[in-house]
Parts: sequence; C-alpha cells; structure tokens
Amino acid sequence: MQNSRENIEMLNRLVEINNCRFESYCQAAKEADGPTLKYLFGRLEENSRTCKEELSNEIRKLGGIPKEGISASGKIFTAWMRVKIALSNKNKRVILNSCAYGEDINIKAYEDLLTVSDDPADAYHHLIEKQYSMLKADHERIQNLGKALFKA
Repeated sequence: MQNSRENIEMLNRLVEINNCRFESYCQAAKEADGPTLKYLFGRLEENSRTCKEELSNEIRKLGGIPKEGISASGKIFTAWMRVKIALSNKNKRVILNSCAYGEDINIKAYEDLLTVSDDPADAYHHLIEKQYSMLKADHERIQNLGKALFKA
C-alpha cells in the first residue's frame, strides 16, 4: 500500500492526463466540421472532466491539491495537434488520427499505473480501472467513427 503522498502523486499524474485530454478535445471540437465530430468531442470532453473530478476528489480527501493545467509533454502534444490540423486544412482523418494517437498514450499511462497498482484491494485500483475502461471505450468510438467516415 502506498503512502498518502505517493497516492497524491499517482492520482495527480492521471489528473494531468485528463486535463490534457480535455484541452485536446476542446481544441478538436473547435476545429471539427460537422455535428458528428463536434458531438463526439463534446462527449470526450465531458468524460475527461468527469475523470478529473473523480481523481481531484480523492486527492482532496488525502489532503492534497489537484494539479491544474497540463504537463510540458501535454502542451507539446496539444501544440503539435493544432499545427497538424491547421496544415491539413482541418482534415477529419487527421483530426481523428491525432485523437486516437493521444488516446493510445493515455491508455498506456493508465496501464502502467494499473500494473503498479495490480492489487484489487489497493484503494484506487477500482477507480483507475473504471477510468481505464472509459478511455478504451472512447478510443474505440474514435476508431469506429474513423472507419465509418472513411470506408475504403
């Protein structure tokens, strides 16, 4: 079992991920053409906000302060996503592929924490696992929409 400070740090890593997701999907929704993409990205924004709120509540219970903003790597990814979208003339495939790539990274981060916290009795294992499942479902939504829009 980890101590409170280690738990706060672990949970704050996930808060940063969800802050980045939220910002990325806000940006994607602004750049998206058409109601289907706007709806999807709005839903993913909301999922990110929900995850952040759940994690932030746990951090506060431990006496910690939830992180605001995104990490340096998250800022770089978000900036790169904006550049790619702009250079592609807001191409839907580029937007969806960028989002799917970002979700691949986020899913990997959750998997890494689940590996460290592989004891189901661990205080946060259930929460991390629930959010991990949500991220995987979000990733699948992005992929399915891409397949539907770009049938070859």
